[in-house]
Amino acid sequence: MEIICGLEDQERFIIEIRDSGVPFDVGAQSDPDLDATIAERKIGGLGIFLVRKMADEMQYKREGEENVLTLLILKPEE
Repeated sequence: MEIICGLEDQERFIIEIRDSGVPFDVGAQSDPDLDATIAERKIGGLGIFLVRKMADEMQYKREGEENVLTLLILKPEE
C-alpha cells in the first residue's frame, strides 16, 4: 500500500491511496442504511460512507494491477 498526499494549490488537498489488492471500486458501494437498528444493519460500508462525507470528491480507477483511490478535500470558505 502506498499513500501520497499534498497540496495541489492553496485550495485543494489531494490524497492518493494505491494498493495491489483485488479490484474494489469504493464509489460503486451503496450507502449503509443509517435508519436500521444495529442488529438489522449489514456489516461493513460505514468507513466508505464516512470518507464520502469528509471528501469533496472521490475517484477510483484501476491502473494495471493497482487500485487507485483519489480524494480531494477543498479548503473551507472563510
